[in-house]
Amino acid sequence: MRKIFVPMFIVAFAMIGVVVTPKEGSAVPSFARQMNLPCFGCHYQHIPKLNAFGRAFKLAGYTDTASALIEDELLSLPTALPISFVAKYRYRVDTKTTAGDPKSGTERGQWDIYDEAALFAAGRAGKNIGYAAEIPADVANLKVIFTGEVGGLRLGVIPFRTDAGGAFWGMDLANTGVNNGNKAWEHRTMTSAAGALDLTTAATGITLYAGDSMFLAAAGLWGPAFANPDTGFDLSMSYRLAVTPTLGGFDTLIGIFGTTGKTKCVDCGSVGSNAVAATVAGSTVTNGVLDTVTTAGSPASLREFKTEITGVDVQAQGDLGGMTLELQAMYATTPGDGSIWGKADAMSVTAELGITKAVGVAAAYVTKTDKSGAKDVTNNATSLSVYWNIAQNVELKPEYTIFGGDKTDGLDSRMTVMLFMGF
Repeated sequence: MRKIFVPMFIVAFAMIGVVVTPKEGSAVPSFARQMNLPCFGCHYQHIPKLNAFGRAFKLAGYTDTASALIEDELLSLPTALPISFVAKYRYRVDTKTTAGDPKSGTERGQWDIYDEAALFAAGRAGKNIGYAAEIPADVANLKVIFTGEVGGLRLGVIPFRTDAGGAFWGMDLANTGVNNGNKAWEHRTMTSAAGALDLTTAATGITLYAGDSMFLAAAGLWGPAFANPDTGFDLSMSYRLAVTPTLGGFDTLIGIFGTTGKTKCVDCGSVGSNAVAATVAGSTVTNGVLDTVTTAGSPASLREFKTEITGVDVQAQGDLGGMTLELQAMYATTPGDGSIWGKADAMSVTAELGITKAVGVAAAYVTKTDKSGAKDVTNNATSLSVYWNIAQNVELKPEYTIFGGDKTDGLDSRMTVMLFMGF
């Protein structure tokens, strides 16, 4: 019965969206107020995906403004209050053929009211300074962008930390999921190669970038840690290169990304649950986690984390018969040899078709092969979704995923209905 219900549920939302959704939406988050633009001035099809203008606004470090300013010597602030409230409500059901009774949690049907909710302060702090901070700032995401323009080229430096945005949270322009903040799906681990490999971990670092309307180049130092880790400069490196040409009438992004090196710290704060410390000279290892290291006669717990990622991604946005279309593809690999992500590779493809400004449909496929054990293990997932922009800043999005391959998580399917709001 449930297998019949889920497709009917998705189709019903699409039909309701076409009939009753308002023709105009009202965008009120702080970036929209700062730019005096609707939400879809920066977003493509639905929040949080970016269009070309949104990429340019982000590249400028959130400093562009069309609102009134309070200006004086060494001062340039928007008069609008730069505060936004963002919340996500979810209902999730997981199906397992091996599940026993009584069912509980997501197997029974779990309401997350709320799944996420936060106040954000974000926007222009000065002529060449932008910021984005979750309130209170010691909870999760925080970055400050120091930026300027030289000969038409935008340059910037971004110190940042994030609880789940990953190494590229400082600066990335794609919707492919390399940066968790711009992901197109709520089922991120089942629709994006980056999500399948769990690359979007906690991260603290600093990113340097340069770019314009045709390219982005970013590199930085970072560690898979959160809450003020004592890494010194024993950090990993990240790099992100992308070109953004127009090809065949489609606004296209073609990129490569990766991280390399090691992060060392005594107090790493919060690291991903899958992070395993590697051996350092003079240490002992128990259950894969580094124990005591003696330095100058004093005992100290020193941990070392190897970070190795290589990936490529492609994104294209354009019109198709009066509708909007976005296509994505990604391949990423973690080569193992002590990496916190083990040894695996993943590939994903997605497509989203905007039937109207209010309603669209989407499909995604991802496959991941884990090569860390004695035998390769392959899992795959096929996902379908409908998005309904009740308003430009309020979205209802049911997603349904069917799992295949070795199904090591024991899941047969997952259904999530998400309500996103930003004010």
